[in-house]
Amino acid sequence: MKVRRISIDGYGRFAGRALDFSPGLQIVIGPNERGKSTIRAFIGDMLYGQKKATTQRSYDETNELRTPWDSPDCYGGSLLY
Repeated sequence: MKVRRISIDGYGRFAGRALDFSPGLQIVIGPNERGKSTIRAFIGDMLYGQKKATTQRSYDETNELRTPWDSPDCYGGSLLY
């Protein structure tokens, strides 16, 4: 599978952002606390859904994991792969 583009409407520190990935190996680098793990979690959540905990595999509507910081009403995005 190749991830081509992610569009984040609202997820953690990101809102209204899009990232396009070129063909080949992608490496995301940057200083600490800049959102690298948040991007990874977004891709995982888009593919597999959110978990309430590491021991549970079900999605919960009240789950507040990675709630958007600026606008909690706009939670989600899309993934093109």
